[in-house]
Amino acid sequence: MCVCAFPPTGIVAARKVCKQLHERMPELKMLVALWDLPEVPDKVVRRFSAAGAEVLFTRLAEGVALVRGLAAAPSARLSDKSPAPA
Repeated sequence: MCVCAFPPTGIVAARKVCKQLHERMPELKMLVALWDLPEVPDKVVRRFSAAGAEVLFTRLAEGVALVRGLAAAPSARLSDKSPAPA
């Protein structure tokens, strides 16, 4: 499942969707696209991780690479795949 949002206003709603999906289907792998966000603060990464997100990305090319990585290593987690904040 891929949850997409356009910051800044979409971040809270996307996290809520992730949390609701995770509560109903904890086995569901969720990717979160925060489109065009120049950097992802650690606080945002932690909150999405707590909401059940597996990976977080901000660019389409990143998303493609992450999906390929998940297909090769299904145990990848948000902390392994998120862009490092500057």
